[in-house]
Amino acid sequence: MNSFFSELLAQVQNDLQKINLNQESNLKHAEEAYKILNAAYQKLKQFVAVHTFGSDEEEIHYFKVLKPQITSHLIYHLRVYHVETKKPQGSNHAKKSYFLSELDHIQTYFSDNLEFVQYYRANESYLDHIYFLRNKLNFKKTTDIFSIELDQTQGTDYDYRLACIQANERLQTYLCDEMALLESGSAAKPVDTASGTIKIESGLSVAQIAVFYKLQMDTGVITHKAARDVVHHISENYRTSKTHTISSESIRTKFYTYDDAAIEAVKDKIIAMLNRIREI
Repeated sequence: MNSFFSELLAQVQNDLQKINLNQESNLKHAEEAYKILNAAYQKLKQFVAVHTFGSDEEEIHYFKVLKPQITSHLIYHLRVYHVETKKPQGSNHAKKSYFLSELDHIQTYFSDNLEFVQYYRANESYLDHIYFLRNKLNFKKTTDIFSIELDQTQGTDYDYRLACIQANERLQTYLCDEMALLESGSAAKPVDTASGTIKIESGLSVAQIAVFYKLQMDTGVITHKAARDVVHHISENYRTSKTHTISSESIRTKFYTYDDAAIEAVKDKIIAMLNRIREI
């Protein structure tokens, strides 16, 4: 499974990179990205249809970690496409009001699924056997008809919800970037790496990563001025030993409100780096 998925994800990343370079229109970019991801998802479904998971742990890993790396990006680009097709063509004020309305919809989704959102963001695992094993569908808690797949061998109610949460987090960043860029008359390009198993693992915690990157921006090591881009980069490209997925919201909060313990830990790392330089 891991070998097949890694190859599939690498191909998706390569194809997405091509359209990231070639497509200037957000609408066209989203449409082309959706086609790439949907084709990959169909291949994934075909593989899973004949694959036998060796254990509950392998099945949970697939539905919690692997599959959402494709489906969350699939949902994200579909929603970007819908946002762009429905966006008003009038004043910046009208566009900003529209984006704020879309952000309200996202927040409503998070509120409606608050228990599971908290479970995901806390990186919990004690209910994984209920959330990410097939044939555990809870009809009393199911509110989204699209989460009920006709073929129950292909998914769980909660792997779909997880993908929606991750897609909505990316969409939040996209909408905020669009509002921030209205004044300049430019548009944010929804670059999507569909990253996952190749994320760089850091020995720092999420809070410590935030401190380290903020320090680099404050001292001119990183000269890029848009903090939102740096936050997005961290979310898409890094993981920790305890957290596979770092949400943009989490890193953004810690980017500006880090604690003393995180500062001290980063200070120790910097001292260790200075000592290492003396040895070179």
